[in-house]
Amino acid sequence: VELQLQGAVGADADPGASTSVLTISDDDAAPVVAFTVGSSSAGEGVVDPQVIEVTLSEVSGLPASVEFAVTGDATEGVDYVLGGASPLVIAAGQTSAQIPITVLDDALDEADETVTLSLGVATDATVGAVGSHVLTIADDDATPTVGFDQATLTQLESGGPVTATVSLSAASGRDVTVPFTVTGTAADGADYALSGPSPLVFPAGETTKALTVTPLDDALDEPLETVVLSLGPADFADAGAEQTFTLSLEDDDATPTVGFVSTSSTVPEAAGTVNVAVALSAVSGQEVTVDLGLGGTATLGEDFTLPEATVVIPAGASGASLDLSLVGDALYEGPETVELQLQGAVGADADPGASTSVLTISDDDAAPVVAFTVGSSSA
Repeated sequence: VELQLQGAVGADADPGASTSVLTISDDDAAPVVAFTVGSSSAGEGVVDPQVIEVTLSEVSGLPASVEFAVTGDATEGVDYVLGGASPLVIAAGQTSAQIPITVLDDALDEADETVTLSLGVATDATVGAVGSHVLTIADDDATPTVGFDQATLTQLESGGPVTATVSLSAASGRDVTVPFTVTGTAADGADYALSGPSPLVFPAGETTKALTVTPLDDALDEPLETVVLSLGPADFADAGAEQTFTLSLEDDDATPTVGFVSTSSTVPEAAGTVNVAVALSAVSGQEVTVDLGLGGTATLGEDFTLPEATVVIPAGASGASLDLSLVGDALYEGPETVELQLQGAVGADADPGASTSVLTISDDDAAPVVAFTVGSSSA
């Protein structure tokens, strides 16, 4: 309270003592400033701003101000718009003020995000217990699905690299991880090469990834082979329609021919065992089987035995053989023949020039002596 001497009558005012100031010291505590509540939530789709209220514990005769900081994993301008700036001022005689936050909607599937308001230095007030407020923004977008763009593809093994595209149905706001496995009848490193290991990772915002399968051409005749890519359970995506991609590799190599190594031979009856060999014109990538037909003048079981009637050439081998056993006897019978014929080849074509082998068994018994029983007789 300032008292001033004015309009003195009968005296002059003392300039050094014409004013007296009485200071009334306030004995009331500064009000406490704090958030009304410590947390709230709102969906992305809400239209009206979220009003975060800050209150004083009691009416003050002075304006109270308090600084505040904004943190959290939500991004200003992308996920929300802040309606005010620090510091927040509560006018004298008022007990509250508001910080408006407008939530921005998007089409990205993402985790719930937060905006954290924290009270700092206060003027003419003290910060209370509820010094921070966390606004949780709840995502309202559907989880995308993930799958292959196509289910099958067939091409020649010499056809070059194949791209298997994996796509999300919509961009996601978070990284999507998709494991995959590789099966099938083709051999990794021998029949094909794959561009990269599992898993596939879609960074936030990306919608496609490519797996490249490069067929490895060879000179082996082989059956149709497959490379099967299968997606596993993804992080932050659901399974789409096509969870597998099957690449069928067609062989482009000529079918080899199979034939006898020797088309004719002669052995003595006492030779015991004769090895009969067949050979391929080129090594095959698959098993080759061929049946043997029998003909000739020799009799199976009396003149020879053949334990097996089918020759099996394993994949990667150039040929195979089996043993024909000769049966010796004491009969003079002249030369006999065993005619072997290739029949019913599987995995190879019969060589017309070597599809028959004739084995001649020479008799090693002496010719019998013919003579009259006696040299003379009478009657």
